[in-house]
Amino acid sequence: MFQQFVHRRAATTFRLALALLALCVGCKAGYVGAGGGPVSDRVVVLYARESSESDTAHLVYAVVVRGQPGWYGSGASSGGRAESWFGFLTRSTQTYTTGTVRIEITYSRLQGTLQVAGHTVKLSEGNVLLVDSVDTGGNRLPVRSAGRFDLPVAPGQAIGPFILAHNAAAGAFATGA
Repeated sequence: MFQQFVHRRAATTFRLALALLALCVGCKAGYVGAGGGPVSDRVVVLYARESSESDTAHLVYAVVVRGQPGWYGSGASSGGRAESWFGFLTRSTQTYTTGTVRIEITYSRLQGTLQVAGHTVKLSEGNVLLVDSVDTGGNRLPVRSAGRFDLPVAPGQAIGPFILAHNAAAGAFATGA
């Protein structure tokens, strides 16, 4: 019986050590934060970026949200929260609210996923998401991936326009295609 206890304890300790290693390996240099805003009268780009060893940042995710012209209005607000474990980001939530529209984006660093409008996407499969009909789509908005975007972003670079210029699917989506 004592041997079983020791074996279970060792297995639990080993799993915890693997989880810590996975967490630290995925940390890179550090989480910078989330942001976003309108890039046209129909499109808002919401994103999170992460710093690297140099002064550049790498995109964690971008969500390109499209609606009717002027859907986001002038009273838009955004907010967010982050959860960390021993100083390492594990999960963050970004919200964008305007009028009756509320977009919530949940990023799980541990699972490598992004959740938006009821859809969960593995970031290894795509970190740029396109959300259409945000103001008329009801409870289940259409969400599709625009693939991976891994270009570094220079300090001071406006991220929304940069993504639309360098990701063909996001650029076409933003212009109405």
